[in-house]
Amino acid sequence: MITRLASRSLAAAICSALLASAPCTAQADGTWTFKLPAQSLADALRAVGGRASTNVFFEPRLVADYQAPALDGELTVGQALGQLLRGTGLTFRYLDDNTITIVQQQAGSGGSSGPATVPASATSLNQSFGRFRLAQADESATSETRGAAHREEEEIVVTGSRLGRSSVEGAVPVQVYDRERIERSGQTTVTDFLNTLPQVSVSTPENSGVYAGQTTIQLRGLPKGTTLVLINGRRLQNGGATAYYGGYFDLNNIPAAAVERIEIVPQGSSAIYGSDALAGVVNIILKKDFDGVQANAHYGGGSGIDDKSLDFALGQSWDRASFSLIGSYYERSELANSERYVTGNDALGVRTDRCSPGTVTSTNGGALPGLSSSFAAISPGVSGEPTLADFTAGTRADCRLYADGNVIPPAERASVFASGTLRLASNVELFAELMYSHSEQTTWYYYPTQINRRVPASNAFNPFGVDVLVSNKLVSPGTKRVYDGEAEFVRPLLGVRGEFGRSWHWEAAAWESRDKSNYTQAGNYLDSVALTQALASAEPTTALNMFSDSNPGSVALLRSIYQDDHTENRGEAQVVNAFVKGSLFDLPGGAVEMAFGGEYTSNELIWLNDRNAQSNFRYDRDTKSVFAEVRVPLIGSKRPLAGDVMALTAAARYDDYSDFGSNVTPQYALEWRPFDTLLLRASYAEAFKAPGLVQVYGPLRLYQGNCCVIDPLNGGASVSFDDISGGNPDLQPELGESRALGFVWSPTAIDGLTTSVTYWELQQSNRATQLSTPQTFVDYPDLFPGRVIRDPVTNQIQTIDLSFLNFGEVNVEGLDVDVSYRWRTRAGDFVPAVALAEIFEYRSELVPGAPARDRLGHADETEAWAPRRKGSVSLGWSMGSYSANANARYVSSYTDYQYLGPTTRQLGDFWMFDLAARYELDLAHRFIENAFVQLSVVNLANSLPRWSAFNAGSKGYDPTQYDIRGRFVSLNFGFKL
Repeated sequence: MITRLASRSLAAAICSALLASAPCTAQADGTWTFKLPAQSLADALRAVGGRASTNVFFEPRLVADYQAPALDGELTVGQALGQLLRGTGLTFRYLDDNTITIVQQQAGSGGSSGPATVPASATSLNQSFGRFRLAQADESATSETRGAAHREEEEIVVTGSRLGRSSVEGAVPVQVYDRERIERSGQTTVTDFLNTLPQVSVSTPENSGVYAGQTTIQLRGLPKGTTLVLINGRRLQNGGATAYYGGYFDLNNIPAAAVERIEIVPQGSSAIYGSDALAGVVNIILKKDFDGVQANAHYGGGSGIDDKSLDFALGQSWDRASFSLIGSYYERSELANSERYVTGNDALGVRTDRCSPGTVTSTNGGALPGLSSSFAAISPGVSGEPTLADFTAGTRADCRLYADGNVIPPAERASVFASGTLRLASNVELFAELMYSHSEQTTWYYYPTQINRRVPASNAFNPFGVDVLVSNKLVSPGTKRVYDGEAEFVRPLLGVRGEFGRSWHWEAAAWESRDKSNYTQAGNYLDSVALTQALASAEPTTALNMFSDSNPGSVALLRSIYQDDHTENRGEAQVVNAFVKGSLFDLPGGAVEMAFGGEYTSNELIWLNDRNAQSNFRYDRDTKSVFAEVRVPLIGSKRPLAGDVMALTAAARYDDYSDFGSNVTPQYALEWRPFDTLLLRASYAEAFKAPGLVQVYGPLRLYQGNCCVIDPLNGGASVSFDDISGGNPDLQPELGESRALGFVWSPTAIDGLTTSVTYWELQQSNRATQLSTPQTFVDYPDLFPGRVIRDPVTNQIQTIDLSFLNFGEVNVEGLDVDVSYRWRTRAGDFVPAVALAEIFEYRSELVPGAPARDRLGHADETEAWAPRRKGSVSLGWSMGSYSANANARYVSSYTDYQYLGPTTRQLGDFWMFDLAARYELDLAHRFIENAFVQLSVVNLANSLPRWSAFNAGSKGYDPTQYDIRGRFVSLNFGFKL
C-alpha cells in the first residue's frame, strides 16, 4: 500500500519534470496523463514503467518486432499497457502491486490484452525481482512444447546463483529485506540494521572491539571475515585496516540512503563468489535507474547521544540511457562512558575514576617475600619508595581502565554513488558505477593502561628483593589517549552486457576498489627496549615505580616508553569478470540452463607506520578463477509460474592464487514441488577463505619479557619468555561445509500466508588463527614442531613462535523459521510475521588435546560463539496514507565472558521493542507531489544492558548483543519531485 501510493506520487513528479510540454500527473482515481509518441514497443514499455514508477519487465526478443502506437490521454497503467499491446499477441501479468511482466497470451484465449490475476506468492515479504523472462505453457502441451516454453518462463536473478530461477523461492534459501523494511526498522546505518536480524548471532558495531571502528557482519556468530559482502552482486576486497584482524569489508563505507534492498544467503557460497563466503553472503543492492529527485532528512536522539543525516537522489532516463546520483551525509555525537551506569562504574557499581591501583604476584606460585600469600594488593595513596607494609596479602586491586572516555565515538561520513547505462544497440548495453565515501571518527579514553610485566629485583622501587609480576597502571589518569581515524573508499566500475542467439546473455565488467585509512594514536607506540630498561633500572630517576598509586615516573620517562604513532593502511583490488548464461538444450522437463565464466583479481595491501618501520609492508597477490553453474529440470511443470516440479542445480569454482596455491569448491542443490504451494529443498556447499596477506606475509615481531609459562622439561618452573608473532608463508585456506534442508509453504486455503522452515549445518575447519595461550605450544611440542625455541645448552625456553597457523574446527547447526501473513481488511492491511533463528549446537575445537568446547550460549572473545536463540515478532499495518510497524526482538540468555576465572553470570534473556509510524503527506504543491514523515522509536522500553566482562570488563557491557544507546527516537522527513 505504501509503495503503491508513493510510487504514484513520485511518478507524477517525474512526469512533470521530464515532460514539461505534457504534464503527467496522477489522478486520484489512479489514472495518469500520458503523452507518448509512436515508437518501438520496447521503448514505449520502458516509458510507461518509468513515468508511472512501475516495474515493467519483458524479454527483449518478445517485443523486438513490434511498434507501439502513440499514447495520449488519462489512463491507468493497465489501460496504457492494453493499448500498447493490442494486436501483438502479448498480455501483461501483475506479480505484485508494483511489478508487471509482459507475457504471451495463452493459446485460444483470444480477446484483447488485459491484466492477469496477481498470484498469491507475489505478496511474499521476502521476494526480490531482478530480470524476468516469462511466458505461458498450455496445460495440454507436449513435453517438447513445454520445454520450449520453459525457456521463456519467469527468470528471477537473486543472490546465491548466476542463473535465474522460475519462482521467487528456489533451492537455496535467500532472505530479502527491501527498502521499506530497512526504513521502518528505525536504524540509521547498514550495520545497525543488519545487527537486528536473527541470523546475525553476534553483532559488530563500531564499539565492539573491532579495529578503529570498522564494522562487519557475522552470520551464525562465525568469526569476522567469514561472511562475504557484495555490492550489486560483485565482491568487495577486504579493507586494508582490517587485514590483520581476519580481513573484511567495512560496512561504514555504504550509506543506508543508497540501499535499495539487502539479500542474505546464510550458507557457504564459494562456488559462486569465491573466497570468504564460509558463513554466507550479504548482497547490498544500491538504488539506480529512477527518474526525478528525492531528498530525506533524519534526526535521532537518545540520552546523551544524537545523530543526523541528509541524503538526496536524482536520476533521469532517456530512450537509450539513464543516469542516477545519490549523495549522503551522516553525523553522530559521542556517548561518554559517564552517560551510562554500566560504562561509568565497575561490576560492583562503584565509581572508578582511577585504578585501585594494582596487584603484585609471585612468579613461582609461592608466597611473596615477607608476606603470607602469592599475591597482594598495592595500597591506595602510596607514592615514592614503598615498603612491605604498603601491600595487603591475599587481596587483588585491579584497574578499571576506561571509566572515562567515550563508549560510542563521534563520527562524520559523506558518500556519493553514481550509476548510468547507455544502450549501444538493441541487444547491447554499457553500464557504469562510481562509489566514494569518506569518514572520520575519534575514540578517546583517559589512561591508565594496565600492564602485566615482570619487574626484576634490580628495580630501584622493588621492595621484595626478587623478580615479581606487577599489574598496575603505567601512565597517570590525567593523560588522555586519543584515536583519530580517517578513512576513504572509492570504487569505479565499467561494464557491458548483451544478448545473442535465442536465449543467451553475456556480461563483462572491470572495476577497481581502493580504501585508505589514517589513524593517529596518542601514546600507542610501545618501545619495548625502553620499557625493559626502565623496569630493570636501579637508578630512581630512570626506573619505573610499578608499586605506587601515583605517577610511575617522570613525564620524560613515560614519553620515552609510550609515544604517539601514525598508521596508514591501504587496500587495493583490480578485477575483471565475464560470464555467459543461457539454455544448452531441452530435456522432457524443460531447458538445461548453464552459466560459465572467469575472473581475474589483483590485490595489494600496504601498511605504513611512522614509528615502527619494521612493521611496514607492501604485499600483493593475483587470483585467476573459472566458474560454472548448471540447472537441470528433472520434472517440468505445466504451469511455469509454479516453477519446475523438480530441478537439480550444481556449481563449481576453481581459484588459483599466486602465492599459496589453488582451491576447488563445489555446490549442489535440489528443489521439489510436489504441489504448487509447497517447495521442498536441500543443498550442500563447500567453501573456503584464503589466508589474508598479513597472515601470510606479515612481518615477524619480537616481544621480550613476557610472563609466564610452565615448563615441564625444567621441573614445572614458571618461566618468562620472548615471543614472535607475524605471518606464516605456509598458511593454507580455511575450509567450510554447509548443508541445508527445508520447505516453503504458501497454502491456497489461507491466502497471504507464507511459511519457511530451514534446518542447517555449518562446519569450519583448518582455521587461520593465532593461538591465544603460549602454554599450548609448550604442552604439545609434537603438534607444533619448532614453535618453542630453547637454549641449546641449558634447554631453557627462550622464544615461543606465536605466528599464524592452521588449526581448529567449529561446528554449528540450527533451525530458521519464518512465518508471514498478509490480512486485508476494511481497517487496512495487516502483516504479522515471526522470524526465529534457533541454534542446537555450537562446538569449537581450538585447543589441542582438549575436548570440544560448548560455545552455545557461552560468550567468548577468542572463539566463535552464539546465543541459543534470537528472534523477532512484528506486526505491520497500512491504510491509505498511514502505516505503522511494531517489532519485538529477543535474545536468549547466555553466560558472560570469562575474566579473572570462570563465571556463572547470566546475560541476555531480554526483549527489545521498536515502533515506527509513517504518514504520506498530501501537500497539494505544484512541484512536491509526494512527501512523508516517519517517527521511529528503537528500544521503546529503554531497556539498558547489564554489566559484562566483555573485553576484560573495559566496556562495561556486551556490545555484541546490547544497544547502549537505550531509547532512541528518530524523525524522518522526505519528499520526491
